[in-house]
Amino acid sequence: MNRFNQTTWSKVQCEMILAFLSFADYFRPKYFLLENVRNFVSFNKGQTFRLTLASLLEMGYQVRFGILEAGAYGVSQSRKRAFIWAAAPGEILPEWPEPMHVFGVPELKITLSGNSQYAAVRSTASGAPFRSITVRDTISDLPAVGNGASKGNLRVRKRSHLMVPEENPRGDGCFD
Repeated sequence: MNRFNQTTWSKVQCEMILAFLSFADYFRPKYFLLENVRNFVSFNKGQTFRLTLASLLEMGYQVRFGILEAGAYGVSQSRKRAFIWAAAPGEILPEWPEPMHVFGVPELKITLSGNSQYAAVRSTASGAPFRSITVRDTISDLPAVGNGASKGNLRVRKRSHLMVPEENPRGDGCFD
């Protein structure tokens, strides 16, 4: 599901999906939400994604899936995530929240069998009630933080291949 999909950690992550499904089968919660990387839907030619959906449907859950962009919901970064939202029989399966912020990143579609395209929510590239949130919007009200150095230039001594400061300046920084 990530670009290092042959590593042990990637295999552990795939096994986590199976563990999640086992917990869902055992505990049978009324609602649950699975969130993963965007490539979850295409990893292993979509087999893991389809197995997840089929397993939930076999357990009797109603299922809704989609790719959502955090920036369209007021987060100051581009972060596409795959979601699977499920509700037990007799419960109401909620709709996805409407995106409220303009965010010009495409590719929120999932290619289904027969090359048909599915999008869980509308794109906000052409407009939304609110503008995009920037990093400046997010952190502009925070107080200024210095780098902790009390001198403009630090004297450095050379030790083999490492450059080591002669003193370890500490100030009113975030590490005190």
